[in-house]
Amino acid sequence: MESSDKKMVQFSEVSKFYGKKHVLSNLTLTVTQGEFVFITGPSGAGKSTLLKLIYCSERTDSGKIIIADWDITKLRQKIIPRLRRNIGMVFQNFRLFFNKTVFENVALALRFGGMHPHKIRGYVNEVLDKVKLLHTATAYPQYLSGGEQQRIVIARAMVIKPMLLLADEPTGNLDPESAKGIVDLFRDMNSKGTTILFATHSPDLYRGSGDRVLFVSEKYVDRDYAG
Repeated sequence: MESSDKKMVQFSEVSKFYGKKHVLSNLTLTVTQGEFVFITGPSGAGKSTLLKLIYCSERTDSGKIIIADWDITKLRQKIIPRLRRNIGMVFQNFRLFFNKTVFENVALALRFGGMHPHKIRGYVNEVLDKVKLLHTATAYPQYLSGGEQQRIVIARAMVIKPMLLLADEPTGNLDPESAKGIVDLFRDMNSKGTTILFATHSPDLYRGSGDRVLFVSEKYVDRDYAG
């Protein structure tokens, strides 16, 4: 999807430490609304950290981050859930609740947001149908394949209709065919206006795509090019 001129994500001289380890150093970047951006680089270089900073599950040590019109470096902890209602997050380790059904896992964010149960059913069934999991609605995640569990996570992110979706290695443990299906789901969301940041170590996913690629090496982003 072509991006607008509106800025969705802005990093200004952002640095992040873990103990004595300097993970990101004076990082400055801009992602505009409607972009599909791949983030790549070696393991441990800071891809996941970059996404966690946007999601406010980690906080900067210095610098400023603005998401849409939110200056999240100044955001109070109690306001963070309000921001997250507009941001979908696909975690690398799934974070599914195995004591809840597929339907219940996907519905959680809507329930926390106070949506009426009748509306929740319609929203959840629609997104489960889109990711080809409607037939598993009453199943429990631990009885499904890795690819199906990943699609539950994506459905959970999609159901809130986010302005921004963050994906942390969402195809890391999938075969090439399943990985392509996951990317296609994100592209469909992007075509409807959602800005996508997609972290991956796999060049096969972005090579020849024409999408923007940020290469994260140790301490900094040192390339920005079209895939």
